[in-house]
Amino acid sequence: MQQNLIGLWHFDENSRHLANNALQDGQPLSVHGALRTPRRFGQALELHLPGDRVTGKGPGRLLCGSVCFWAQVNGGRGQVDLLNIQGMIQITVDLSQGLALVVNVDDRVLVSQTRLTNGQWHHIAVTFNPDGVTLYLDAQKTADAQQPFAGLSVSNSRQNYMQIGPLTPAAKPVLIDELALFNIDLAPAHVHDLLEGVLEPTLPDQSAPQPGMVDATPYIDRKDPTCGIQKAVNALGPAGGIVTLPMGRFTLRQSIKLPSRTVLKGAGFTTSLQASPPVATQLMTSVKAGTDHVQVEDTSLLEVGDDVLIASPAQTGWNATRLTITRIDGQRLWFNGPTIADYDANAPAMVCHWFPLLSVLGQSQVHISDIHLMGNQNSIGDTPFGPDHACSAVQLMGAGHCIVERLLVEDWSHDGIGLYDSRFTRVQQNAVRNSLGHGIRIGDQSGGNWIIGNHCQLNAGVGIYLSTQTQPCIVSENVLTYNTKGGIATRTQTHQIKMNLTPPAPQNATGTSEVPGVPGVPGAVVIDGFVRSVMLPIASLFSASVFAYIALKGVAFSLTNASVCYCFVNGFIHKPGIVLVLSIPRVDAVSLDFHPVMVLQTRQSQGFTPKVLRSCRVHHLPEAVSSKCPTLNNTGFLPVSTIQTGYLSWPRKSRAKARAPTWQTPVRFFALASRLVSSRD
Repeated sequence: MQQNLIGLWHFDENSRHLANNALQDGQPLSVHGALRTPRRFGQALELHLPGDRVTGKGPGRLLCGSVCFWAQVNGGRGQVDLLNIQGMIQITVDLSQGLALVVNVDDRVLVSQTRLTNGQWHHIAVTFNPDGVTLYLDAQKTADAQQPFAGLSVSNSRQNYMQIGPLTPAAKPVLIDELALFNIDLAPAHVHDLLEGVLEPTLPDQSAPQPGMVDATPYIDRKDPTCGIQKAVNALGPAGGIVTLPMGRFTLRQSIKLPSRTVLKGAGFTTSLQASPPVATQLMTSVKAGTDHVQVEDTSLLEVGDDVLIASPAQTGWNATRLTITRIDGQRLWFNGPTIADYDANAPAMVCHWFPLLSVLGQSQVHISDIHLMGNQNSIGDTPFGPDHACSAVQLMGAGHCIVERLLVEDWSHDGIGLYDSRFTRVQQNAVRNSLGHGIRIGDQSGGNWIIGNHCQLNAGVGIYLSTQTQPCIVSENVLTYNTKGGIATRTQTHQIKMNLTPPAPQNATGTSEVPGVPGVPGAVVIDGFVRSVMLPIASLFSASVFAYIALKGVAFSLTNASVCYCFVNGFIHKPGIVLVLSIPRVDAVSLDFHPVMVLQTRQSQGFTPKVLRSCRVHHLPEAVSSKCPTLNNTGFLPVSTIQTGYLSWPRKSRAKARAPTWQTPVRFFALASRLVSSRD
C-alpha cells in the first residue's frame, strides 16, 4: 500500500501559504485563508471563514485510485464541499439532511447510509476502478455504484486540479486532516488499516493531550539560530501551552514561529529579542522557480540556519521567496525549500538576511506579551530596494483569534507590528517607536481586528496604517505622536476610529488625510512635489505678555496660518497649545539641520532664553538653495529687513464676567541660524 501512495498531506507545518506533500518530489497545495488548528492528529486544516479553501494539482489521468482523509463537520446550513478532484469526484456534506455524506462521480450520486456526527472526526475514503465506485465511512462500506467508470482524465474541459472547500457562508468551520491519494483501489482491509493508523504517521492516542507549560531557560543556546527559543516552543506539543522567556538579550538569526494555542510571555521589557545585523548579497547567476540553491557573491556573513529573503525590485513583499539556509558550499547557498519565482541576476536579485522576529503563519489562538523587540536600521549594502514591508518585527499572516500585547518594538527596519489576512486579533497596549515603516500595519484581507491603547511614536510612516482592502476594524484609544506621515492612514470609511490622540494631520489638495510626507519633518505635506506646510507644536499656551520667536537653521519662512491643537511633550499629552503652520518652498530638495526653537520674552523683559523642542533633518541640499539663504550678522540674527511679522489670535478670559473678547497680539518671527549642513553631516 505504501508503494502505491502518490500524495500525502499532513497539514502539520507552520506555513501560511503551502501545505507540503510528505512524498519526495510531491506537489504542495496552496492554502487560501485556511488556518492550522491543533487537534488529536497533530495539526489539522481548518476552513474557518467563507471562501477559505486549499487548491493544488490533481493526480491527472488515473484508471484506478483511492482518496481518503479525516474530516470534522460542525453543523450549519446547506451544503459544504469537502474535496473536489478534477471535477469528476466531488465529496460533499448535506448539512440540511442530517449531515449526509454525498459523493458525485460524473453522472452518478452516492449517498452514505450512515450519517456523520456533528463535531466528531470521521474517516472518509472513496475508491474507484473500471467496475465502479465505493464509498467508505469509518472503514465501513456505506454506498457503491457498480457501473463502469473510466477513471480520472484530463482534457480541455477537465483540468488537472484538486480543491478542498471552499467553505460556504452558512456552514460552520470544517476540519480536514491526513489527506492521501493512491493509484490503486484499496481493498476494504486496507481501508481499515488506514483507520488504525498503519499509514505514517500513526494515529495517536484517542485521549486529547493537555496544554503544557515550558520554562525556556534550560533550552537557551546562544549558538542556535533562535537561541533555543524555538525548541522550547516545539516542546509544548500539539495541545499548546505557555512558554516563559527568561530575562536577557537574545540575538536571533531565524524567526521564531509560533503554532496555534501557544502563549509566549517574556519577563517584561527585561526580555529582549534582537535582530542580527542585516546582510545582503547579490545573485551571481539567474535561477528558475523551484530551485533549492543559488550562487551569490559573498557568503562570509551568512550562517546555516539563517532565514533569508530572495527578492528583486519587482519581486518584493509577498512575491519574494522566504527560505532557511541548510548548507553553505563555497558561494552556493542551499535552502530548505524551492524558490517561488524566477530571479534574474542582472535585475539585480539579492539574498537578504531579513526576517520577522516573531511569526504566526496560518495559526490561531496565539498570545504574545511582555517582550522587548529590537531591530537594526543599518543600511544593507547596495540593495536597490528598501527593507521589506512583509518583514515586520511581529508578523501575523493568515492568523485568527490572536492577542499581541505589552510589546516594545524599537528601531525596526520597516513596520513594527504587521497583520496580513488575519482576523479577530487584538493588538493592544504596545509601544512602537523609531521604525522605518509604519508603527502598526493592518494589511489586505484582514478584518475584525481590535487596535486599542497602543503608543506609536517617531515612526517614519504613519502611526497606524489600514490598507485599502482591509475589512472593518476598531481603532481606539491609541496615542500617535511625531510620526512622520501622520497618525492614522486609511482610504475607507468602514472602520470605527475613535478616541485616538494625535496632532491634527494636515490635508492634501483632495482633502484626504493620507498624504505623502517628507522624511524627518513631522506633519510635512507634499503636493505636486512641493512641501507646502510644516506643522510645529509649541509646548505651552501663549499669554498676553509673551512674544514667540521660532528659529529654523538655514531657512527663512513666513507665517501663513495658526490653529489650536493638542500639544505633545516627550510623547505625552501636555495641554492645548498653538500650532504654527509654516510655508517652506522646495524642502523636498533641501538638506539642513531643522531645529524649531521656541523663545519666550515678556514685554517688560529685555532678554530671552531659547529652548530647543525637537530636532529633525531633511536631506539633499543643492547649491542653488544654499546660495539664496540670507547671511547672518555678528549678533546671530538675520538683518532686520528679513524679520517678518504676523498675527496670532486666541481667546483671553476677561476679568469682567459679562464678556470674553478675542484680541490680537503681534508675534515676531526671526530666522535664526547657524550653518547649513550636507546630507552626510
